[in-house]
Amino acid sequence: MSGKFALLVLVVLVFAAAVAANKPSGRDYKLVPISAVMIALYAFTFVLSQSGKISPARHRAIWNFMLLAYALVSCGLGLLLVLRMSYGLVLDLPFNALQIHVMSGIAMSVVAAFHIGWHLNYFKQALKI
Repeated sequence: MSGKFALLVLVVLVFAAAVAANKPSGRDYKLVPISAVMIALYAFTFVLSQSGKISPARHRAIWNFMLLAYALVSCGLGLLLVLRMSYGLVLDLPFNALQIHVMSGIAMSVVAAFHIGWHLNYFKQALKI
């Protein structure tokens, strides 16, 4: 698992660096910092599970919950934004819904990459690759 994890970290960092280098002017959605924090937190819980401080099942449960939480935030705000744009729904929110939507989507994508990594063999078998 550590070899797969190192490869995943490398891929995410290379992608983040490439995107950061070509970042157009405009909003800064913090792709690199969010990705780095997610990878660091994953590494922390991975080390805890490998050292026996938490079980591997607890490690996965933490990240499954994180995936659910980020998906709910991103999807929920996405629906509110669509209602606002398509139907003129006026919401007086105390935060920038678009920015939170995008940033939670970034976090969800990184966590989803971990999740896909856990189930890669299943996908290979299902697709007969």
